[in-house]
Amino acid sequence: MPSHPPPQRRLLMAGALCVTTMSLRSGPWIAHLGLDRPVSRVTMQAMSSPAPVATLDRILDAACRCFAESGFAATRISDIAKAAGIGKGTVYEYVRSKEDLLLDSCLWAASRNEQAMGEHGAHRGLDPQGQPAVDPNLHPVRASYEVLRGVLQVLLLQNQEENRLFSDLQTVCQQRPDLLARTREAFGCKLRDWMDTAMALAKRGMAAGYFHHIPDHQYRWCARLIVAAVDGLIWQRNFLDEEDGENMPEFIAAAWVRLHLKHPEELERYLVGPAGSG
Repeated sequence: MPSHPPPQRRLLMAGALCVTTMSLRSGPWIAHLGLDRPVSRVTMQAMSSPAPVATLDRILDAACRCFAESGFAATRISDIAKAAGIGKGTVYEYVRSKEDLLLDSCLWAASRNEQAMGEHGAHRGLDPQGQPAVDPNLHPVRASYEVLRGVLQVLLLQNQEENRLFSDLQTVCQQRPDLLARTREAFGCKLRDWMDTAMALAKRGMAAGYFHHIPDHQYRWCARLIVAAVDGLIWQRNFLDEEDGENMPEFIAAAWVRLHLKHPEELERYLVGPAGSG
């Protein structure tokens, strides 16, 4: 079994960049999201010392693997502690319940997704000037293509076994309204960031004259559509046996960009050369 779980699939656009250094119980990532939970002594230690951070990473890594392999209901805290090589009591120094650990694990796995996407040139969110966080020298058409391709490259070509983490989280949230509220807040802000990214990329292409002009209030629905479509593609991969599966990120990214282009037959000429070229 690998020492690190494969990147998470479900709610693919959602990351939590601070979760690897912040525990759910001690609450700094919750505070970061504006949920006004207190910062405990353990949190202050984690923010100033690498040892607690490393322990939390081990817990979350082990939890991801255990939940993915056995499912939430069959996994015990003692199983996670054993997989992490620590005592059961140590786990409770970082999380208050197995349900909260499931949410924390999903956020941590989603954060790893975003890190991998960044390595493929797909960065979530906007820069201080409100522009998509991509190479400004990249051609507007190529930028839209590369970001979507990078997202799909990470999420579609990986093992699908950890989908069950997010399926289990959805089930658990039905019994835990407080957990549902935190899940919506945590993942919702990340999904909105990806929608903003899609919209900013499209506006860049419109401003340059390559994309059809669509008013902002209408394009918001296009941005929502592509975020939802990627999520659906992840689940389809569980059931489809396609010959061109390895090329799916390129095919889908190209299809999406063609829908925007005034002259879709010209797409290929914008995709020639290194990714950093115009």
